[in-house]
Amino acid sequence: MKIKTISLITLISVLFILAIPSFALSKGIKWHSYDKGTAIAKEQGKMIFLYFYADTEQNPYLRSEYPYCSKLKESTFKDSAVINYLNDNFVSISINILGSSKEKKLQDSFGVHGVPSMRFLRKDNTQIRTLGGYIDAKNLMKSLPIIKTESYMSFQDYYDRGIAYHKEKDFTQAIHDYTRAIEIKPDFYQAYFNRGCVHHEEKLFTHAIDDYTKAIENKPDFYQAYFNRGDVYYKKKDFTQAIQDFNRVIQAKPASYQAIRKRGLTYARQGNYPLAIQDFNRIIQAKPAFYQAIVERGLTYARQENYPLAIQDLNKTINIKPDFYQAYLWLAKVYVDNHQHEKAIATYSVLIQKDAKFIKHYQKSLKEKGFYSGPIDGANTKSLQSAIEACVNAGKVVM
Repeated sequence: MKIKTISLITLISVLFILAIPSFALSKGIKWHSYDKGTAIAKEQGKMIFLYFYADTEQNPYLRSEYPYCSKLKESTFKDSAVINYLNDNFVSISINILGSSKEKKLQDSFGVHGVPSMRFLRKDNTQIRTLGGYIDAKNLMKSLPIIKTESYMSFQDYYDRGIAYHKEKDFTQAIHDYTRAIEIKPDFYQAYFNRGCVHHEEKLFTHAIDDYTKAIENKPDFYQAYFNRGDVYYKKKDFTQAIQDFNRVIQAKPASYQAIRKRGLTYARQGNYPLAIQDFNRIIQAKPAFYQAIVERGLTYARQENYPLAIQDLNKTINIKPDFYQAYLWLAKVYVDNHQHEKAIATYSVLIQKDAKFIKHYQKSLKEKGFYSGPIDGANTKSLQSAIEACVNAGKVVM
C-alpha cells in the first residue's frame, strides 16, 4: 500500500510538471533580434542591453577561442537577480558575430573587436557604457543600477562629454549630456549656454533663446549669452530684441567690436542706415583693418545708392583681403547698378582668373539667364567672356 501511494504521488507530480508551460521551466533573459528589440525599446521607453557573443554550439572547435561567452551563458546569465533586473529594466538584444551578415555588420558598426562585449544604449540608440569580457553576476548586479540611472557620472562629467560630442557635431548626444548636467546641477549656466549653442547651430531658435535666457538668469553678467541670444533674435528678424541684447553687451564691454558690428547689421536690416554706418565707422576708427565692418559699410552705402563710397569700401576690402571672393561679386554688382559696365566685366574677369571654380559657376548661371550656350566644363573660353559682357551690358548681375 505504501509503495502504491508513492507511485501515485510520483505520477501526479510528473503530470503536474508536464502541464507547466515550457517557457516557465526555461525562464531566462528575454532576448530579441536587433530590429525587434530596438522597436520595443522605443515603444516602451526602455534602455537597451546589446550583447555581442560567439555562438559555438554549431562549431564546438571554436569554444577554446571564445571561452567567456560560454561562461557568461552558463553562470552570469542564469543568475535570477541578473535575469529579473535585465527583463524589468532593459530590452535585451543578442548579436552572434558568427551568425548572419547583418549581425556582422552590426559588430562593425558598433566597433566591437572582441567578444563577449556588452553595450548599454538609451532608447534612441545612443551609447551609455560598454562592459567587455567576462563579468560575474555579483559585479554585474553592482553595475546595472548605476548604468540604468547613469549615476556614475557627475555634472562635470556630463558637461565635459557634452563638449566632446558638440565638437564632433554629434548634437543628439551633446544635448543629452548637457541636459543631464543641468538636471544634476540646475544652476549650471555654462551647460544652459552650451545647449543653447547646439540649438542655435541646429536653427532651433526658440529652444536656443530659452537656454541663453536661463544662462543669463543664473549669471546676469554672462555677456556672451546676451550676444548669442541677440544673434538668434537677428536671425528670427526680431530686430528690436536683438538690438537690446547687443546694447547690453556694448554697455558692459565698449570694445566688443563683434557686438557693435552685429548691431550695425541689425540697424541696416531695419533700414536705419545712418545708425548702421555710425556703428561701422566706430569699428573702423578703432581697427582700420577690420574688413568685415568695411565691406558691410560699403554694402550699406550701396543700399543708399551712394555708389562712389560703396565702391571705395569694397575695393578697400579687397586690398585688405584679396581672397574674400564675395567682395568681388558685390563690387561687380555695384558697378552694374551704377552703369559702369566695363568695370563690372573687368571685376568678373579678375575673379575667374583667381579661382577656377567660378568658371563653371558662371557658365551655369549665364546659361540659366540665356546668355551662354556652351558646355559647362570649367574651360575658360572666349564664349564665356562674351556671355558675361552681354549679361552685364543688358544691366543684369552675374551672381
